[in-house]
Amino acid sequence: MSNPNSYEGADPPALDALQRGVLAKVVMKLLDLWMLGCEDQAALLGIAPGNRDVLDRHRQGEPIGASSEQFERALLLLEIHDRLQILLASNGKLAGRGMTSGNRAFDNRTPLEVIKAQGTEGLSMVRSYLERARGAS
Repeated sequence: MSNPNSYEGADPPALDALQRGVLAKVVMKLLDLWMLGCEDQAALLGIAPGNRDVLDRHRQGEPIGASSEQFERALLLLEIHDRLQILLASNGKLAGRGMTSGNRAFDNRTPLEVIKAQGTEGLSMVRSYLERARGAS
């Protein structure tokens, strides 16, 4: 089932630089909440590995999502977080580890490993899995 709030394959909505700056701060706080290292954060955002300067600038509010792929990645990360929070609402610590815990649905790989291997498609796979799991609960 397609998510009506998803922007997969579509042009991102017109957000001004201020709005994309807020998006950057929110996504960076999320990645910090997940306790991911710099290299993993960069991989999730589609940034060159270890590019700490770009990550730091996004943390300070430099706009994210100038490209449709980067915007899509940011939205998918927020959607994944939302679904983890819903599925694991009774245990906030477990929700925070949801990206780094092995999962049978991904052949015991972590969602993070799936995303790093498959990029935006991996983000979509993880989001879709969590959406299906939410419907089954």
